[in-house]
Amino acid sequence: MKKYILLLLTVIFLAPACEMDESPVTETDKNAIFSSEEGLKAYSMSFYYMFPNATDQAIVEQSLVDYGATNTLSGFTLLNAYSENNSSGWNW
Repeated sequence: MKKYILLLLTVIFLAPACEMDESPVTETDKNAIFSSEEGLKAYSMSFYYMFPNATDQAIVEQSLVDYGATNTLSGFTLLNAYSENNSSGWNW
């Protein structure tokens, strides 16, 4: 039993002596990206994920479909056209 306690204490005291200052795998610094051609390619190719896809376009079209069927602009689409000053409140 004393051997197990001694072994446990040894592991506990020697574990912090290990090098724990490693960079995370998911992050990198600027030198790793901008110092090589491959890094620049990977950085510039990451912008392709920012382009809208078909799903994003469908969401935009659904939110604007009510405004496209009129000849005039309603008060909700004009700047400062509808506010609490011209609302009529609750009518029961």
